Amino acid sequence: MKTTKIFFALGLALILFTFNSNNVNAGNTKPTGTIQYQVIVHVDPNFFFPYQMTIFITDGNGHAIFSHPQVYVRGTTVYYFAEPGPQTGKRIARITLYPLIGDITLNVLPDVKTGPFEVGKIYTFNLYMNAPKPTYPVGSIQ
Repeated sequence: MKTTKIFFALGLALILFTFNSNNVNAGNTKPTGTIQYQVIVHVDPNFFFPYQMTIFITDGNGHAIFSHPQVYVRGTTVYYFAEPGPQTGKRIARITLYPLIGDITLNVLPDVKTGPFEVGKIYTFNLYMNAPKPTYPVGSIQ
């Protein structure tokens, strides 16, 4: 029982340390409030993708910001995220397959913002999902 408690305490400490190291304020100042992000997904009416997709925001190192990823829902165009602030550096909005599926890729460019990101402000990202254009073999009639 004592061993279980020790491993539980060590595991909890490791989880808290990992959480805090991924969300370190770049300026080493204490968070004073919340930074808001909104991701607007622009979808081509001809776009159809039968797989589940996830929208998320990362910092410049690829670590997810404080908010959890959100599942894309057809018809929903705005997704909201938040993190403690102020912050500096890059924030990158992305949409990807969830879970990752073999060779299937989305050709949706991420939206990158560089800041300082200030408390109380809303920063907007735009993601454009377009229907894939058909490709024709060389020399074929289109």
